[in-house]
Amino acid sequence: MKKIFAIILAVVMLVSTSGVVLAAESNPEFRVSTEEAEPGDSVELTVSMVNNPGIAAFLLNVNYDSNVLEWTGITKGSLPETYNLEVNTPAQWYNYTTDFTGDAVIFSLQFKVKANAPAGLSEVSVSYDKPGNVVNNAYKKLPFECVAGGVNVKGTAPEPHTHKWNDGVVTKQPTCTEKGIKTFTCTDCGETKTEDIPATGHNWNDGVVTKKPTCTEKGIKTFTCTNCGETKTEDIKATGHNWGEWVTVKEPTTEEEGLKERVCLNDPTHKETEKIDKLPPHTHKWNDGVVTKEPTCTEKGIKTFTCTICGETKTEDIPATGHTWGEWKVVEEATEEKEGKKVRVCKNDPEHTEEEVIPKVTPEVPPTGDSSNMGLWAVMMLAAAAALAFLGFKRRRV
Repeated sequence: MKKIFAIILAVVMLVSTSGVVLAAESNPEFRVSTEEAEPGDSVELTVSMVNNPGIAAFLLNVNYDSNVLEWTGITKGSLPETYNLEVNTPAQWYNYTTDFTGDAVIFSLQFKVKANAPAGLSEVSVSYDKPGNVVNNAYKKLPFECVAGGVNVKGTAPEPHTHKWNDGVVTKQPTCTEKGIKTFTCTDCGETKTEDIPATGHNWNDGVVTKKPTCTEKGIKTFTCTNCGETKTEDIKATGHNWGEWVTVKEPTTEEEGLKERVCLNDPTHKETEKIDKLPPHTHKWNDGVVTKEPTCTEKGIKTFTCTICGETKTEDIPATGHTWGEWKVVEEATEEKEGKKVRVCKNDPEHTEEEVIPKVTPEVPPTGDSSNMGLWAVMMLAAAAALAFLGFKRRRV
């Protein structure tokens, strides 16, 4: 019985061990090869996929010791479709039409071993920042392991020495917003180092007002960098209203409110109004009044009185002055045959005149000393007047 149990246990252990081995072998990996090189040599390492379950895209970082190796190049592997490969930049590949299956060299890395590199293995590896950087065509994240390789530097490195740096060369000019780079080279070994050159910063001009401020709206002042032409803007505060004096446009009374108004001196279209409270009830105190319409000879005048408390007004009639006539002037003398005319002019208004008729002149009767014939004379005079009238009437008709 014990023997049978031992055999069963051995079989179970064997199966379990085989399962572990199979599981370990099935894990997908990114592997970097290992090569030997001497200081000053150029060397190429391959990066391969092993146990690939089917991949559509990757974005991999390249990790190495820049004190030992100088990364000089990167070339495509055997994968189809699209690569984005550049030194000192994560390596990218994608093929979103279908998954690539099978093992393959995905890209190669070229390095130069620095002259002062120490002997021994200088590790080179790949890595990815997040699981989503390695996926299949269904965007499933693939758990690839990253296995490092590297460059096994042979021989003995030269004795360390103190670098003798030259004065350096500006290999990247600074701009207003980006740092520049100055590169120094050791005159003994040729090694280089870099130093940042601070960004120059913008050199702004005095600016130009591109939008004038108003009473209620901000303005804009635009500044331009004299180095690069970039612009920036600053707000100019709204000026605010510059009000003039209040002007009463409607006087208040005891029955109605008044109204006053003021105008902005910056923009006369901006106005502000306020009501004036009604005046309290009171007994008017009238001033001496002002003649607001002068009387004439024939028309009454008007005198306006104003309350010194509330400004209310009242009016009184001023009687017409009547005519002030001058002396009569004869403009046509009367004769025995026709009447005369006299005129007088108003001293207040010379346009006002008055006329009167001057009766005809009566002829003189010769003195006879005998009054017994007075009736006869009267009859004769009437007859003469009738004759003259008849003659005058006849002339008019002719």
